[in-house]
Amino acid sequence: MQTLRSLGFFFLVLAAFGVALAACGDDSGDPVSGDGGSDGSTSDPAKNDPDSGAASDRDPSQLIAVGDGEDGSFCTRQSDCGEGLSCVEAGVDSGGRPVGICGRECQGDSDCGAEVCVGLTSNATVGVCFNFVREEFGECGIGATALCSDRSCTDDFLGYCVNLCEVPFDSDAGTADEIPASVTTAECSAGQECLGNLITFNTLGICATPVARGESCDLSKGTDCAPGDICVPVDLDDPSGDWRCFEDCTDDNTCDAGSCQDVNGVIGFCVTN
Repeated sequence: MQTLRSLGFFFLVLAAFGVALAACGDDSGDPVSGDGGSDGSTSDPAKNDPDSGAASDRDPSQLIAVGDGEDGSFCTRQSDCGEGLSCVEAGVDSGGRPVGICGRECQGDSDCGAEVCVGLTSNATVGVCFNFVREEFGECGIGATALCSDRSCTDDFLGYCVNLCEVPFDSDAGTADEIPASVTTAECSAGQECLGNLITFNTLGICATPVARGESCDLSKGTDCAPGDICVPVDLDDPSGDWRCFEDCTDDNTCDAGSCQDVNGVIGFCVTN
């Protein structure tokens, strides 16, 4: 068996989705693909059923279609996945319920044709076939079962392939973060600006076309909010709907107008009545 590529960033708690790593359960409660459930832990399919309504904080099912059988979909048991796909261990949601990812199971690159085999946990014995994305702003991450070919993915779970760039840093703002040697930056294309909204390094940004506050933002189309604003869904209960730019109050909880709305302690944006 070939050594699997392991995406270490999966160990991060994906705050927006409430996902941390563990095992995925099948119909009987036994672990499915992968060995993360070898401790004998079991799961109750009724509690894991995204349509059962048994839990009020089903983070993944509120944000991503669960059990639609497609590559990259969340699953809780093997029967959730479509023909030719397996439910491969990926984590647990914030309520401790097992979740997995539907994908083409593999033990090495030779199982994936032109794609690559990626292990979703550090001790995975099986992985999922990931393809390479060459287009700027193409989808990437676990939910897309895709890796960026020569760009960076904005989010470990589901993001877009972007060019990183160096943000001009104001020395009066504090200490500049040192850009890791492994990070490659690029010059932004005409019409784009280096926007630092999505990057934790204060010296790094992404190349995108800025849009004004109140306007639609969609990174899949290469647009993002101008500095000082943040792109969030107009309806927080429907992230598949319209996203717009709001004043960002994540760091200081203050607004030029309106009040700061906190979202699970992760981000804040200003709203007016």
